[in-house]
Amino acid sequence: MLSKYDSLAASVRQRFQLYAPLFKENGIELKVSPLFDRQYLEYRFRNNRVRPGTVLRCYWRRFRALLSASKWDLVIIHCDALPYVPSWVESLLMKRGIRYVFDFDDAIFHQYDESSNLIVRWMLGNKVAKVIRSAALVFAGSDYLAEYAKRTNENVIVVPTVVDTDQFPLKSHREIPPEDPVVIGWIGSPSTTTYLSDLLPAIEAFARTRPVKLIAIGATPLGIKAGTVENRDWSEETEIPDLLDCDIGIMPLTDVPWARGKCAFKLIQYMACGLPVVASPVGANVEVVQNNVGFLANDDQQWRSAFQQLADDANLRNEMGQSGRRFVCNRFSLQVTGPTVLNSLQKLMDVY
Repeated sequence: MLSKYDSLAASVRQRFQLYAPLFKENGIELKVSPLFDRQYLEYRFRNNRVRPGTVLRCYWRRFRALLSASKWDLVIIHCDALPYVPSWVESLLMKRGIRYVFDFDDAIFHQYDESSNLIVRWMLGNKVAKVIRSAALVFAGSDYLAEYAKRTNENVIVVPTVVDTDQFPLKSHREIPPEDPVVIGWIGSPSTTTYLSDLLPAIEAFARTRPVKLIAIGATPLGIKAGTVENRDWSEETEIPDLLDCDIGIMPLTDVPWARGKCAFKLIQYMACGLPVVASPVGANVEVVQNNVGFLANDDQQWRSAFQQLADDANLRNEMGQSGRRFVCNRFSLQVTGPTVLNSLQKLMDVY
């Protein structure tokens, strides 16, 4: 697998490494070869910039991986083999007789066709479409991404980013005394903190009516004028306990093309823990927030109203949390998607 990042990125952990034990049981060895390694990611998250020398080192390692691709039965390209390099790299794989699966869980085509740089739009606007056209199979993380992929490739399967629900305990909600804070939780990365920042005025307004604590996991440092913020570093070991400390899980988004391609993975994590959710009605969020699992909120007033209803009613939080857990088990769990992913790859390898 030619992944964009290493396992520090949720897309690599949940879309591939999560399946590795299942693959192994069925005689398939998965080797993950990241473009950008942990050293790159940790520096970028810590400093919000990158070192050009590190980028060149990462690209050189990727070129070496491409040259050795012929020894594998199948290659999976995650998002982009070489970002901002024309599609001839993937085309070269096809000419060498190497079949590949293209997997994406973000609207990466918009970093090219929506770029503010005219040269990028001209040279790379159709790059992702060309790569998809030559793929033996496409795994798309959402319906929005699948619709794009089907324009050039009919062999497309929607595979959402999922969790192993056996690893997620179910939270039991209690009545929150008036003097105790209602805990609103958000999990993400520094690059997605901007969506949370846009929601801070609504959280501050709600915090003027009752005690509120925001737990921000993996975000850049935040502060609010009303209520309190607890900024927590993300780690794989503390991720689930941190989520269980929350009463409500949130996923704010701005309605722009890039956000419409997101896979609602935050919501799936919250719901797997039995948290009710509040989310912007953008992209896959609309599909996930149904069947009495939470609320969709268009503006600050709707966000505050959703927070108020959930804070005041432990029974509602329990009911929505249990509904969300069932929904994830039935639609967004490894137990559901595992056989589909495994069988699809087995069929491709049987072609040889």
